[in-house]
Amino acid sequence: MIEKINDISLSTVEERKDFLKSMNIGITDMIRFCKRRNHTFLDKDIIKKSIDYKDIKKLLKENSQIDTLIYTSEFISELVCYCLDVKEEKNTIRINGKIYNIIVLTSPSPMAIKDKGENACKERLEAYTAIFKK
Repeated sequence: MIEKINDISLSTVEERKDFLKSMNIGITDMIRFCKRRNHTFLDKDIIKKSIDYKDIKKLLKENSQIDTLIYTSEFISELVCYCLDVKEEKNTIRINGKIYNIIVLTSPSPMAIKDKGENACKERLEAYTAIFKK
């Protein structure tokens, strides 16, 4: 599996692609580009962004087998609802007339658990493992 989180060698990229493919997982970014205040990585410091929401609708339409959307933060969950002008209800969302299950994980950013206590890292790992286990 992946040994170093920040390792971006070609072999690591291929390893990640192979893992996602083996799990039938597709990934995409919602934000095409953004600018941040104070050069932080916090979602709240995004001040200007370009969103690819039309591509999301197209991607979902072209891949009818998709039934679950996994967001890597509450921010992304809110962004999807806002950009697509939809409402999340009971861990589901309707897009293009289809209902999708929604899972919202804690952001993989170190800042997401900075002030969450000593078990935050372990709890986040357990949540991700539960979703992505083989």
